[in-house]
This record gives sequence, C-alpha cells and structure tokens, in this order.
Amino acid sequence: MTEKIMQALKQSASKFFRHRFKILSLALALLIGLCVLNYYTNSTFSSAGMSLNYSEASEGLNPNSTRFNISELVSENVMSRVVEAAGISNDVTWDELADCVSVKYVDKGSSSNGYISTSYKISYNQKRLKNKAAHMPGADDMIKLICSTYKSYFLENYGDNKSVLNYTPLIGTDGEPYISLSSLEVKLNQIDRYIRMRMKENKSYTDDETGLSFNSLLKDVENLNNYDVENIYAYILETGVSKDRDELVSLETYKNRIETLSYDRYMAYYDADNNGIKLYDEAMSAIVMIPSVDTMNEYYMSRTKTATDTMAANADSELEEAMSYKKSITDTDYLISQIKAGSSDPDKSLKTAAEMIVALNDDVNRTAEQLKLLDVSYIKHKTQNYLVFSYSEKSFMQRIDIKESLIKVFLAMLALFVLLFILLLTRNRKKKKNAKI
Repeated sequence: MTEKIMQALKQSASKFFRHRFKILSLALALLIGLCVLNYYTNSTFSSAGMSLNYSEASEGLNPNSTRFNISELVSENVMSRVVEAAGISNDVTWDELADCVSVKYVDKGSSSNGYISTSYKISYNQKRLKNKAAHMPGADDMIKLICSTYKSYFLENYGDNKSVLNYTPLIGTDGEPYISLSSLEVKLNQIDRYIRMRMKENKSYTDDETGLSFNSLLKDVENLNNYDVENIYAYILETGVSKDRDELVSLETYKNRIETLSYDRYMAYYDADNNGIKLYDEAMSAIVMIPSVDTMNEYYMSRTKTATDTMAANADSELEEAMSYKKSITDTDYLISQIKAGSSDPDKSLKTAAEMIVALNDDVNRTAEQLKLLDVSYIKHKTQNYLVFSYSEKSFMQRIDIKESLIKVFLAMLALFVLLFILLLTRNRKKKKNAKI
C-alpha cells in the first residue's frame, strides 16, 4: 500500500513539474483575481470606532441627562441627513442606507456589575444596497459622513437645553402695549439668565469669527432692560396709553387680587414666627448664653444656636417676600389709576408706544440671534470631545490583502495536487485490477 502511495505521489509531482508553467500561470491568475476581489470588497466596507467622552456616559445618559440610545444613529432623522448630504436622495432611501449600517458594543464589560459601554464600532457595508447610485461615495467617505452627521445631530439635540432661546413674544402694532412690553421683558430676563449660566462655565469665551462674547451680549441685554424697557414703561405710565382700557384694568385688578393673597400669606407667616420668638422666656435666652474668649483674650457672652435663630431667619425672608409683593401691588395700583385717567391724545400715544415696542422687539431679536450664533460656536468648542471617532484608512496593499490572497492560492494549489494524487492513485489501482484479470 505504501509503495502505491509513493508511486502516486511521484507521478503527481512529476505532472506538476511537467506542467509547472501552466500551473504557475493559473496560480498567478487566481492571485490577481483574489486581489481584485479583495480590493472591491474592501472598497465597499468600512468601519469606525466611537467613544463617548463625557461624565454622564457611564450612566447611560446624554450630556443633558436624557437616556442615551445608540439606535438613533440609524434613525430616519440621521440617515435622511446623510442621504441628502451625500447627494443620493434620488437613488437611495434613508431606510435602505440604514440597512447598510450596523453598530455593536466594543467594551461590554461585566453586565452583572451594571457596566455600561461607552465605546462602539460602526460598520458600513455598501454591498447591501439594492440600488447603488452612479455617484455613490466610497465606503470610507460614507462612514465619515455618517459619523459626522450623527455627531451634529447628537450635539444639537442632547448637548444642552437651548429651548429658552426659542421663546417668541407675541408682539404686534395692534397689541396691548403694556402686555407686549411685559412679554418682551420676560424674554430679556430669560436671555439674561442663559448668558449668566454660560458665563459660569466660561467667562472669557469669544467667537473668533464674529468677535462676540457672552460678556458683551450681557451688557447689551442689561442696557435694553435698564434703559429701553424702563423708558417704554415710563411712557406708558405717563400717558396712560392702552389699546382696550377696560380689559387691561380688569386684568391688572385681577393680578393685584392674586398678589394681595400672596402678600397676606407671607405676612401671616411673618407674624407667626415673630409671635413664636416672643413666647420664649427670657430665662431660656439667658441659659443659652455662655462665656467665651475672643482673639484678644477678652471675655464675652456667646449665644448658641436655638429655635429662635431659625424663626428669626424665616421671619426676615418672609418679610422680604411680602414687601416685594407690596411693591408690585403699589406699582399696579398706580398703573391702573393712570390707565383709567387715559391719554390726552390716545391715538398718537398708542402709535408712539407701538413704535417703541416694535423697535425694542427688533433689538431683542437681534440680540437673541447673536446669542444663538455664539452659543452654537461655544457648544462646538465645549463639546468637541463629547464624541470621538477613530478611522483606519486602508492602503492599496491592505485593500488587496496580498497575504490572505497568497494563502488562498497556496491552499488552492495544494487542493489541486491532492486531487491529482487521488486521481492517479485510483487509476493505478484500476490498472492493477485489470492486469490481474
């Protein structure tokens, strides 16, 4: 048996050597074919790594503390933007593109310890597309476009809560001047608080392109509040101008009634705390006074913390709150009296007030738009490392994967040799059987 195997091996080797040029040509053709196939395959597939680099990520949250959901990467909101940005909206739908994208966790960790992954691998396989656009970007370009689009979407929706900047006052030349002014004042106060919040994060930030800074915008807002709003309010009080006197008086009277209830409530709290302090016996106050020594080694009587201290602090706070309502009530009473008196020339006063409010509204809107632009710039600066993507662009040699192709060619030639060996071994056995017969 061993002799037959050796004979078949020698014959196989002899045939291989005899046809070596044909076999080498076949191997070379196979190698080139495999390299071309690998290049095509690698040109239609690409991947990128994504890391979440903010403190809330380890808790499975977005920067604004909402729940993080990686599946949004292949949502309609993101994929539609990618399709439009790639210029293939006429050939590929968002859901068809989404089928080409897959996401998986990289650092799974131990689920028993409640570990939450903050690293992902995003893959794009263009071969899954049924209809490919003639000008379809390559896989490497597409994966970068997908990642950049998702980052923009993520920062827009989860970077910070900017809803306060979208508040729009109901302003018009036909509106009630006092109500319109109050609405504008609300927006200015919202903008003021938003700017101060940003300045707590970064007081010195300045946009390089526009030269805007939070500090300069805050000064603009303060000027509008301290001068423009006050001037218009003074004009309204002076002239008693109103669009509908009876309706405005009724509204302000109702407001005063509500604020009077609040004033009475805080004054009741204040009186209760004052009465509680008076109920303490003088002897109790003496007990809690203890001799102490100051830094100059002189004796003095120090009082320890008692319930009277808490009640006194509460009383101060309640009185302050009550006085703020009292001032508002007094101001509203004066406004009501002026409106009832009316203007000597109501049409002219109403027109002047409307023009002043429209001009103020334009200034407020301009400041709000500048703040939006500055805020976008600041968020990009602040959140540039929230999402970090890593790409590995393949060289020509990596694309054709010559090493893998050579291994496949070698295995193919080995398989051919084994097949030839089996055929020769089988033929030798048949010849031997026929010779015996």
